[in-house]
Amino acid sequence: MITPEFSHPVSVDGINRNWSEYKLAASPEERVALAERFELISLDKLEGTIRLRRGRDGETIDMLASIDADVVQPCIVSLAPVPSKVAEDFELTFLSYPVGQEPDDHDLEAPEPIEGGKIDLGEVLAQQLALALDPFPRAQDAEIPESYRGDPNAVDSLPSEEDRPNPFAALEALKKR
Repeated sequence: MITPEFSHPVSVDGINRNWSEYKLAASPEERVALAERFELISLDKLEGTIRLRRGRDGETIDMLASIDADVVQPCIVSLAPVPSKVAEDFELTFLSYPVGQEPDDHDLEAPEPIEGGKIDLGEVLAQQLALALDPFPRAQDAEIPESYRGDPNAVDSLPSEEDRPNPFAALEALKKR
């Protein structure tokens, strides 16, 4: 198992029904490594506040968290720097699954798995950052060059179905020989 760039594991054994609060801030080295992982120009700030408690059922761990990050992504058109801020709250539930009974990756309602009796709070923040990033960052003045743009009238100028050459005409001709 690879250790994440921003690893802050917490043992679930010490978590009880009262909220415990954790404040994290990525170091400059951790931010550089995360920027590389997420293909950012830079990650100037990554902080989070995480609250954990044992769920009412005694098996799950409830998480309430907030993330605060300053990122610079490359513009999808010009590769110019596009600075942005990520600030959001999120909730997760964790559960220790018996071996071989982990949830399907596509089950969005299933609690997150607890691995090795620990929750890595740093990796939770890193994954939330990845989810919150703009998938198509675009600089304000970035324009797609005219040579890359399609002709907006191209659909209207296509030949009708009857006028288009049949792609199987050559095969038909060979068959008739």
